[in-house]
Amino acid sequence: MSFNIEIDNSYCYLDINKDIRLLNIIHQHCSVKYYYFIKDWKTHKPSKKLREIIYYSTENNKFKFPRGWLWDVYESLILLDTVTISDIRRTFKPIPLHSEEVSKLKFYPYQDEAARLAIEYRYGIIHHPTGSGKTITMVNIINQVGFPGIIMVPSLMLMYQTKEVMEKFFPEYKVGLVGDSEFDIGQIIVGTSDSLFLKLSKINDAYKNTWKFLFIDECHHLREAKELNTRYYDASMGIDASMKIGFTATPGDINTVKRRILEGATGGVLHYLSDAEAREYGIIVDMEVYILSAACDEY
Repeated sequence: MSFNIEIDNSYCYLDINKDIRLLNIIHQHCSVKYYYFIKDWKTHKPSKKLREIIYYSTENNKFKFPRGWLWDVYESLILLDTVTISDIRRTFKPIPLHSEEVSKLKFYPYQDEAARLAIEYRYGIIHHPTGSGKTITMVNIINQVGFPGIIMVPSLMLMYQTKEVMEKFFPEYKVGLVGDSEFDIGQIIVGTSDSLFLKLSKINDAYKNTWKFLFIDECHHLREAKELNTRYYDASMGIDASMKIGFTATPGDINTVKRRILEGATGGVLHYLSDAEAREYGIIVDMEVYILSAACDEY
């Protein structure tokens, strides 16, 4: 029996059949096991526990699983039979804005390259160091693809900072806020993960699910240190945007549980700027550390 995987903006869908091997493959790639410790109140010593989180479900006689794990599932399925992939996403049509304020910017080559890849693939992580201008890269992409779109941030401080940047470069358009007791829909929405999660149905209804982009700023917050299921993850998967791009300086180590969960929601790294390359652009500067001993008089 051949397999057909349908890919949408956040999820993949695969027909269920009676072959137990199919369930085993889905379970293997779309569930996560990890150890954690709790205090044993009898012995007063740490007790090691194993926890498993399931990231797949069944819907309309199909397995539904995060799109970021598409190729893991695909590579196992082709060992069983032929696999085809059907793209069921809506048509993505960039409409450049030609903002006069953006035209005054001179983008770094890596910002142009990251924007090009984001527009071409519409899914993945832009891994650039702190201070490299990730918000300006967002501006670059928006100017080329148009509206409407959402920028998700992890804090109120970043929400207001990002709104200010977007209003500066797109003054003729409305930038709305979702967070800090505000719910204001604009052609761009800047919102905190908690508020976007709580308003998911209204957010998706606002433009009838025609969001062009979701930019997930500081996307490593998708998997926090203490919790692997977060509102950052849930909001990222719940917003039906044609383009989903994560931005972070710290995606985490490859082959770790937290990196797997991050990539389940966003896909892998789409563009990487190393610290060495950043130094060549003058974004990061070399530093020398001197350790000095301080002597003081005794009284």
